[in-house]
Amino acid sequence: MSCVASRGSDETVYPAKSQRLGFLSLIIGAVLAGAGTLVVGLGTEFGARFRAGPWAGREVALLLGGVAALVAVCGAFSWYGFLRWVALSRDGIRWWRGGSTHFRRWDEVAQVKHVTFQIRTSSGPPARWVEVHFHTGPYLHLSDSIVEGYQELVAAIERGSRGRFAAPPATRFFG
Repeated sequence: MSCVASRGSDETVYPAKSQRLGFLSLIIGAVLAGAGTLVVGLGTEFGARFRAGPWAGREVALLLGGVAALVAVCGAFSWYGFLRWVALSRDGIRWWRGGSTHFRRWDEVAQVKHVTFQIRTSSGPPARWVEVHFHTGPYLHLSDSIVEGYQELVAAIERGSRGRFAAPPATRFFG
């Protein structure tokens, strides 16, 4: 079932797939790991059980706690900057990413680039995505793992940009 919604007769909104569970798991896991490491390293009862000197235990605990805090901050920052939705209208493309709404008119689309990424040692299907490049500024990255109604969205973008810029699929091999 598609979650694509129309806002009036002019605009169609394609919501991003929820990444909440993945990001929250990362953030909560990092916070718990950091707290557990600090308790073990700084707590006298727990630290004595591992027979690491009091200074060595504290240094390791502070280092691992700092790494866990860094992972939690990176997870929160990634979650905040993640694509939330893409909207298409007669005027152009709008999307929300990184706390703000971005807009490009259709005549600002320079290229719709189809990319296929295949890892040679992998027997699974190749990863596919689309990069919508504009004359100025960063491109918009779209894939079926990021946005609902991906195929319909890509077809609508190519129609909106009048198909003038659609490029043949590019394939990258790594491995």
